[in-house]
Amino acid sequence: MPDCYKYRGWGVLVKRIDSDSKGHVDSNLLPENNSDFQLFVHEQPENSYVSIVRVEMLDRILDGFHGLGLNVAGVSAGPFSIGILSSLLEPEGRCLVGNWALEFNNHEIIEVKTLPEEEISNYDFEGECISSLLIGAYSLAVKYASGILGSEAVNENLNTGFAYRRLSFITVAFVFVLLFLSLFVNFLLFDKYSKDYELVTSDYLRSETLITELRSSEEELLKRKQIITRAGLEGNSQFAWYADRIASLMPSKIVLSRLAFQPAERRMQPGREVIFTRSSSILEGETTDILKVHEWIGYLKKEPWIVDVEIVSYNRAEDVKTGTFSLEIVFDER
Repeated sequence: MPDCYKYRGWGVLVKRIDSDSKGHVDSNLLPENNSDFQLFVHEQPENSYVSIVRVEMLDRILDGFHGLGLNVAGVSAGPFSIGILSSLLEPEGRCLVGNWALEFNNHEIIEVKTLPEEEISNYDFEGECISSLLIGAYSLAVKYASGILGSEAVNENLNTGFAYRRLSFITVAFVFVLLFLSLFVNFLLFDKYSKDYELVTSDYLRSETLITELRSSEEELLKRKQIITRAGLEGNSQFAWYADRIASLMPSKIVLSRLAFQPAERRMQPGREVIFTRSSSILEGETTDILKVHEWIGYLKKEPWIVDVEIVSYNRAEDVKTGTFSLEIVFDER
């Protein structure tokens, strides 16, 4: 005789399922993902019952036996392994199997209830007294002795129904995932093109603004070039030499703040022609010793290209040592 083991605990779901006119059981109440569950079916002419248990839990139990080097000849879940002994039990009445109470009518199970508290009943099989807690394991031993090996078969119709429903579920899920991915990719592309469009538009507006400013600057530059041409300031190398000579003759204690060649006679105003004072320059600065300015004027008058030097103004407050001055130099452009 084989060794029989009984595991007590939670995790087995018992359901009643109806049979159609062809004797096929209805699978509408069973879980849709059949690959995650193992089904143990107890078929009857009128109503069938099924025990549902997670494959993960069964695998843990079987791995424990394999780890001990034991071969598992049969597995059953729920109370329906007692089916092989139903002909030996009372044809009608209540029968306890583990934590379940089974109602029999004409040797067929008509109702299954889970006991809120454990009850124990004893059964006599030709002098053998078997407890209701062990009758399920005893039924498997009888099954093994009768030559029925292996686990209870899963009904082919149930498998087919589960396969079709699972295929439908996978198809619908695939369509939804594909639709979601399409929408997501479309959103990413739209967002990218929208940002690119905004960037190009911004660059275009910025370039257009720069072009407008460039044209305005070109017009302003042309106007200033015309003013310089009319003022005779194109010979800037000559004026640079004049400025260098004036600075080299400037004594200490004089700080030059302005040097203008051929200055405008009056302030420039829109719509009025600018008139420049030719052969003339204006010097403005500060000094703490007015005598240094007179000394500088003496040096400048000795230059052959200078015609005359005149003090235009000199101002100094009583309580301030530094005074401001303005000189006008008339030079010969020849």
